[in-house]
Amino acid sequence: MNKKITMPAQECGVAADVDVLVVGGGAGGIGAAIGAALNGASTAIVDLYGSLGGLLTNGFITNCEAGVAVSGDNILVKGVFEKLVDRMVEKGGAIRGYELVKSNKYYPFDSSRCENDLQITPWDPEAFKLSADELMEEHGVKTFFYTMVTDILMEGNKVYGAVIENRSGRQVILAKRIIDCSGNLVMARAAGAECRGVGEKGSMTLMFRVGNVKNVTPSYKANVKDVPYGAVNFFPLPREGEFRVEMTRYIGSETSAEDYTNGTIECRKQCGQVLKFLKEKWTGFEDAYIIDSAPALGTICQPHLVGKKAMTKEIILNQEVMEDRIAITAYGIDLHSQEVGGQNLLYYLTPGDYYGVPYGVLVPKTEIENLLVAGKCVSSEEDATSGVLCSGICMALGEAAGTASAMSIQSDVSVRTIDVKLVQERLLQQGAIIDPVPIPEVNKYPVYESPLKKDPSLLKKFMN
Repeated sequence: MNKKITMPAQECGVAADVDVLVVGGGAGGIGAAIGAALNGASTAIVDLYGSLGGLLTNGFITNCEAGVAVSGDNILVKGVFEKLVDRMVEKGGAIRGYELVKSNKYYPFDSSRCENDLQITPWDPEAFKLSADELMEEHGVKTFFYTMVTDILMEGNKVYGAVIENRSGRQVILAKRIIDCSGNLVMARAAGAECRGVGEKGSMTLMFRVGNVKNVTPSYKANVKDVPYGAVNFFPLPREGEFRVEMTRYIGSETSAEDYTNGTIECRKQCGQVLKFLKEKWTGFEDAYIIDSAPALGTICQPHLVGKKAMTKEIILNQEVMEDRIAITAYGIDLHSQEVGGQNLLYYLTPGDYYGVPYGVLVPKTEIENLLVAGKCVSSEEDATSGVLCSGICMALGEAAGTASAMSIQSDVSVRTIDVKLVQERLLQQGAIIDPVPIPEVNKYPVYESPLKKDPSLLKKFMN
């Protein structure tokens, strides 16, 4: 429908007046808010849902993929991400990637997997939500849940606030710096920043959780035409017998409300169909049941900022580590098929390899003085988006954006021209890393060895 009306002018109350406003409470938003607050900035964060985490909680992306925060014998992401994971581990709601081998999970030994490194960090969504709330409270971040940004306040080439809608009606939040972590560039697009991929269609998935699954079961198989995702693919949760299933698919656009609605309805139907397939044809699922489907549809067809710099496949394939990096990671190339039942294009680095992400991916190429983008929509070429898509690296990029925003206010400089070396130094001071550090030594889960192997004569004793 193309019919339009003109809305009357309205006087709005100011809900907050802060140094840094973070729009979107996913991985990037969490990193950005804490990064800003750690550096003395008064900070507010706005999210559509009733919890932080974005797709990590509301979309049931319940683990950080291997190769993102841990690769081989190296830790690649610390800082805010580590603070959050530590809290979840203390609550019994997560397992560190490098400690998965000493848990009783079969996953790190699962030879069916397509990845080269299986050190995922699984978490429980409730532990994540609570831990994220605690971080915000402890660092004085003002949180606005159930709140949507509907417009921007802009003067010249400066964004100085956002119009929000929530149960209190229409209000505004004023800010000296804005960080767009919305997952669809709501602030950047409204400000006129050049973006690519707006409206493009791609793979959308509704995750669901299952229970009563046998712990020892192969979790991956490609070229399975009987399911919409085109593959069997599921991941362990911290509790015994529970897994997160990633096997539904709908083709739609991140920026289309119609696609989001239709995709959710269709994928929710697919959840039951997928479970039926697994119960009939997959070892370990004979008595499985659906616990719940995710509240939010997940996509990797998001638009991307056109930034001063961009992630490229050459950076990933050549493991480039640039001087102006503000984070490092090692996830490979993961391009989801744009066909239901189609096969994903997957390429993974050798465990221990890694590459850098430059500061310029956060900065719009368009001349906007006080806006940065963090999270999954940072500047990236189409075939390199997986390098900046996963939770750990999104949080690290958010922390860099928040840190740079707070520092730019203190120094009265633009986020576009801030000295990246000073940002790097500050990140290191607050526990983030831009070079790998070795993982702590861990004891692997003991492998059973029959006593008969050491002493075959015992067999006679047992037979008598």
